Amino acid sequence: MRNHNILENKKTHEGKNQEYYNLGEGMLNSARINVKLRYSLIKYFHSIFIQKRGIGAVLQSLFFLYPSDDRCYIEEVANKQFLWDDALMVVGVFEVGVQHISPYFPKDYWYNFHSGTPVHATNEKGSFHSVYSPVSGLIQLFIKGGKIIF
Repeated sequence: MRNHNILENKKTHEGKNQEYYNLGEGMLNSARINVKLRYSLIKYFHSIFIQKRGIGAVLQSLFFLYPSDDRCYIEEVANKQFLWDDALMVVGVFEVGVQHISPYFPKDYWYNFHSGTPVHATNEKGSFHSVYSPVSGLIQLFIKGGKIIF
């Protein structure tokens, strides 16, 4: 995984590469953990591409799977969460120093991918839940109930 951007100081026009090894030891450790996670899911990712055969979205916003759920259209949800196919929800953390996030879980059974802890939607349209998400930790993934990822 490589980020092709440079953080540029607007006053001096000096740039800093955003490769993981340039962002400190904590970020480097987090990158190691998450790259291992990525490769552990590679068979799942490939199976989705084979299944879709170039037709249909592999990555999609929540509102594609839940079009009648108004909360899926909220900017915070649409910009920070997405689905890999219809089974795996990915939630991004975009603020520095944030330890807890509040992703939206549409009405379905959802489980924390890493711990197996259930996250249940509490009303007919789903709900927001606070989730611990340290900067040096794993990417937040949630698996939809009834789905199997190999």
